[in-house]
Amino acid sequence: MGDENDDACTPQVTGTAPMTPKLSRTQSDMSGLGSVQRRRVLTHSSKRALFSSPESALDSDSKRARSLTDESGRRRKPTAFQEAIADSESNSFKENELPPALVPSVMINRSLSSPGPSTPLHAYTPLLPLIKSSKHPDLNVISPSTVEKLLDGTYNDVLHTFHLIDCRFQHEFLGGTLRGARSLALPQHVEAAFFQPQALRASTRTALILFCEFSAERAPKMARHIRNLDRRIHADVYPTLHYPEVYVIDGGYKHCFESVNHDVCLSPAAAYVPMNHPDHVDACKMELSGLRSSWKQLRSTPFSKRHANKWC
Repeated sequence: MGDENDDACTPQVTGTAPMTPKLSRTQSDMSGLGSVQRRRVLTHSSKRALFSSPESALDSDSKRARSLTDESGRRRKPTAFQEAIADSESNSFKENELPPALVPSVMINRSLSSPGPSTPLHAYTPLLPLIKSSKHPDLNVISPSTVEKLLDGTYNDVLHTFHLIDCRFQHEFLGGTLRGARSLALPQHVEAAFFQPQALRASTRTALILFCEFSAERAPKMARHIRNLDRRIHADVYPTLHYPEVYVIDGGYKHCFESVNHDVCLSPAAAYVPMNHPDHVDACKMELSGLRSSWKQLRSTPFSKRHANKWC
């Protein structure tokens, strides 16, 4: 009795909505789920690519041609969209060939400041013989024997002139140096000597030859500074340099003192005073501190501001 009352009170819901089939844990047939799978939507271009044929392509071309003519047979002006489609289809490029708009500017012209076709760059060959250096592969390194030939005049026909730059501290320089060398231990001293307007009027065949005690730190760092500054000044005419001949002596002053002819290469009564000589400890500390401060100031102040009043 109770069951009949429950059936009478409970509304019976009927409908035709598809019911999701139930699968057992061991059942793998998914055929009954076909009605609930997501359909793959193909775009118009995808459908066209799947079912197009050469004949349909010809038909589309004829339809496009008819769309550009009116009923009287006169040609109508194409719309901007139709012109864009026609241009994109007519512009065909060879394999691995870039359209003009996509060609890198470096392939057209290396420098905006030098209009015209770019000229091929050739590897520069230094005028003096070099030796291989594992410590400084980016620098031009020469042997003490080459320095001896420079001082005895062997390379007078090769170079216009050369400058020997002693990057050691003052107590080292006063103890003895190469004949004709200049004491330029700070980067500001080198800039004042070789990068002022009057100095830049010199010949480009002027060689700058740098050395310190071992040519391990001070001279190589100064040589790189000279090259970087020269690059910045002549950035608009790359790869032109005013001082292409920048060299570092292998082994520094110590190697020269031990291997070259003193009468030809060294100053009168020259000796060899190490940087850390016990008699010059305080002087060494003071000059080392000054050198570090100079490089720090150099990084914080641009070259144009350091020499603004000298370039006027």
